[in-house]
Amino acid sequence: MLHGECYCGEVTFTVDETSRDAALCHCITCQHIGSACSFNLVSQFDKITVTSDVKPKSYNDTKTKSGNPIVRYFCGNCGSTVFSVPVGGGAFVKVGALKEAKEFKLAMTIFEEDGIPALVTNSKK
Repeated sequence: MLHGECYCGEVTFTVDETSRDAALCHCITCQHIGSACSFNLVSQFDKITVTSDVKPKSYNDTKTKSGNPIVRYFCGNCGSTVFSVPVGGGAFVKVGALKEAKEFKLAMTIFEEDGIPALVTNSKK
């Protein structure tokens, strides 16, 4: 079981997952709404349980590179994204929001063609 929270701690959640493999996403969307890239655990939405009384807010993102909408969940107080759910299934949990973040390893990189060159090169080391 993994334990996560937003930056301010108002939104807390668990993920019923044993994997410690994560994907580094270099897409333009991740660069624009968060940082230069995003480190995500690939899981399923039904494995995520919000444990706080405060539920995350959501944004229906239709400007994705794939063209497939994705619902992005974030804290309404501090604004940090905690997980995203693509229409059609799956979930991307922000590894940085997990208390076990230091246990994760890079398993794959995606959308490298859109990445900032210095970071794409360094993520392969």
